[in-house]
Amino acid sequence: MLDNINRALNSIDAQIARLKKSKSPQASSIAAAGAALENSLTANYKNDEDSIMYPPKIREDVLGLVFSSSAGPVLPTMYQAATIVKTEYARATAQTSAWLAQARAVH
Repeated sequence: MLDNINRALNSIDAQIARLKKSKSPQASSIAAAGAALENSLTANYKNDEDSIMYPPKIREDVLGLVFSSSAGPVLPTMYQAATIVKTEYARATAQTSAWLAQARAVH
């Protein structure tokens, strides 16, 4: 899951950079939508303290599950959290796929 999110973020970055070079109004609009999508997928923490100021997004939620599940037996609350994250992940994947298809259609 985490790898797929990271790959999606890299693809979004690449498409935004490509669209910005185009400089057409349509490309600019789609690039702005891509930046908004990227901001909805990750809090983009730069420092340890950033987690105090900015709420986690799907990437940070998945990261939390990855690191909390390796400490010992899986607790019922972890299963509940995983269920919530799985739903968020499916939504984020669908949104990312749709945006990438739209971005790649612009030449």
